[in-house]
Amino acid sequence: MANKEIDSEMKSYLESLPAVESVMSDRIYYSETFKRYVVQRYAAGDSPTRIFREAGLGPSIIGRKRIERCIARWHDRAAELGVDISANAEPVAKPSDFAAIPQTEADISAETTDDGRHLAEIEMLMRQQVLLLEKIRRSLHSVEQRLNALEARGHGHADARRDTGAAVGTDVSNPVV
Repeated sequence: MANKEIDSEMKSYLESLPAVESVMSDRIYYSETFKRYVVQRYAAGDSPTRIFREAGLGPSIIGRKRIERCIARWHDRAAELGVDISANAEPVAKPSDFAAIPQTEADISAETTDDGRHLAEIEMLMRQQVLLLEKIRRSLHSVEQRLNALEARGHGHADARRDTGAAVGTDVSNPVV
C-alpha cells in the first residue's frame, strides 16, 4: 500500500477502526493511544503483525512494510510518546479497546460457532478477505488492460497472452488461441 492511493472503500474500513484517527489519500494516521499500546505490547514481546492484525490492520490490509515502519518509528519515540516499557508497567489500554469489531462480554460469549470461534472474528476475517479480493480484482483488471493494449498494438494473440502471463506469474507456455 506504500505510495499507493487509498481507495474510498479501504478508507471507510480503516476509519471504522478504533486504532485509526484519520485516513488521507496515501497515509494512515493512528491514534496516540494505539501507538502507545503497540509500543508497550511490542516491548513485552508480542508480534507486531499480531498486534496490528488484532486491531483489524493485518498485513493483507496495510502491508508488512507499513507495520514494520510503524513499529520502528514508534519504538524509537517511546519516551516521547510517554510509554513505560518496563516489565511492570501499567497497561496503556486493553486489547478490546482496539478490537476491529467492538463487542460486549455478553456478545462474545453468545456469538460463537460450533467450533468455538467468535462470530466477530469471522466477520473481521471476511471483511479482510473482501478487501483482498478487491485488490486481486483490480490487479486482474490491470493485466487485462495491458493485454488489450498489446493486442491493439498488433501483437499476435499468443504473444500478448505470453507477455501478460509472465507478468502475473501464470504458465502460458501453451496458450489456447
